[in-house]
Amino acid sequence: MTSVTSTGLTVRAMESKMNDHSAIVGQYLKAEFPGASIVDDHDRERHGHWWAITQGDAVMMIHVSQEFLTLGSEHAARGTLTDFDVARALRESAGRAVILTDRLEYQPEEPA
Repeated sequence: MTSVTSTGLTVRAMESKMNDHSAIVGQYLKAEFPGASIVDDHDRERHGHWWAITQGDAVMMIHVSQEFLTLGSEHAARGTLTDFDVARALRESAGRAVILTDRLEYQPEEPA
């Protein structure tokens, strides 16, 4: 039996497409943060993918939603990363995670 998602893609097709877009995000981060330590992990619980970028004393985190990773062409994904200036958002994140869906936002600050 083949599982089909709400978008009509089989689970295998969606995972394959998601892997393609995950690689695009990883390539973008490596190009924008040369020499940084970059680790990533698939986040099934929150339906997306996490990256942690360590450059010097700075640690930046980004969560990219499954929607971003599975929709649009590779060209569109690259364009969105550039248009949203994700690297700048990460540099300015002040310790909060950056969240990329169909828009770019920061994780809310924890109450003091």
